[in-house]
Amino acid sequence: MSVAQIESAIRSEITAKTLQVIGYPILNGVRTVEVSSTSSSVTGGTRVTVSTKEWVDRLTYLPLQCVINSGSGTVTGTFTNLLPTANNLKQVYPSVASGFKRMH
Repeated sequence: MSVAQIESAIRSEITAKTLQVIGYPILNGVRTVEVSSTSSSVTGGTRVTVSTKEWVDRLTYLPLQCVINSGSGTVTGTFTNLLPTANNLKQVYPSVASGFKRMH
């Protein structure tokens, strides 16, 4: 999934109220949007509820941190995004092989 797709997906989920905005805290010096969601499903006759809390950059909507709680435990994830330097962008946009054309 591209950066633009991640940003678009998070914005769409907030608009559709799939993600609820909790607040606008500062996380490690970054202004964020704190969002949460809860979902339930039945697996093998047992109801499982999963709640998720995410902190996304207020400008880019890229994820910075998430906490996922379920009946079996809690998982915390922290994301680090690389700066868009020429060297980093080369890894995101590899060179196009001879005979082919970049379409975007």
